[in-house]
Amino acid sequence: MGCSTPRRRRPTPPRNTGGTIRSKCSTTSISERGRYNINPGGRYRAHVQARGAETGVSLSATTGNQGKCAAWLNGVYLGANGNGARTFTIPAGALRPNADNVLAVLVENMGHNQDWLHNDSHKEPRGLTSASLVGCGTAALAWKIQGNLGGEDLADPVRGPLNNGGLFGERAGWSLPGYPDRDWAKTTLPATEPTPGVSRYRTDFHLNVPPGPETSIGLRITDDPKRKYRLQIFVNGWNIGRYINDVGPQRVFVIPTGLLRTRGSNTLAVASWGDDDGTGGLGQVSLVNLQ
Repeated sequence: MGCSTPRRRRPTPPRNTGGTIRSKCSTTSISERGRYNINPGGRYRAHVQARGAETGVSLSATTGNQGKCAAWLNGVYLGANGNGARTFTIPAGALRPNADNVLAVLVENMGHNQDWLHNDSHKEPRGLTSASLVGCGTAALAWKIQGNLGGEDLADPVRGPLNNGGLFGERAGWSLPGYPDRDWAKTTLPATEPTPGVSRYRTDFHLNVPPGPETSIGLRITDDPKRKYRLQIFVNGWNIGRYINDVGPQRVFVIPTGLLRTRGSNTLAVASWGDDDGTGGLGQVSLVNLQ
């Protein structure tokens, strides 16, 4: 097996590729993303005319167990939280008094509950459910939400509706084979990102496996579980799994035979979401023989 040098893009706050909605700052109730035909995950943005007295941002998200919600104000990272509510303190200098402010929120949910107890818990919504600025008025906030490209009118009908979410890189094709990544910085693994956010890693590997009825190959992630990051893993554009480094327990992901080019070039792409300064990034990645 041959492998090219990995390349990466550094962490960035959630991007917006659509228009904006402006409103006065205040408490808002946000509908679940499923109502907008956004199923795998979502990014939210609001433009706020701040008054200067705001001290924090209160967010509530329904993500399920081990889900994640993170927020940025004007590109400044506020922090992350799991399922439930949290108030984030606005750092000094992040707020722009009497000017337009952009609040960006990234949410990853862990899917809907199963209805084991026949109590309709599977109907519980997923996504950002409420938001407010501490020290502000009561006028309603208006938001925009973005998920997978095309929503339920799929841009990639072959790989299906749950293959991609709302990350900018997924919408831009960064996980697909043949994407032009020559301007990405070369890197080595393990890699550490100095700031929170979503970074991207790509590499190509060549296989020359003898013909046979089954090729049993897996992808192994090896890293210190104290590092707080989560991955979406793509092989030849197919999402083969979600990995949470500080949770586990799965460290090896089976690559289905039909997704691999056993006698040719393959593309591995990873989206890595780091929770804090200095522990995000990507550990050692290797192919393993599962036979």
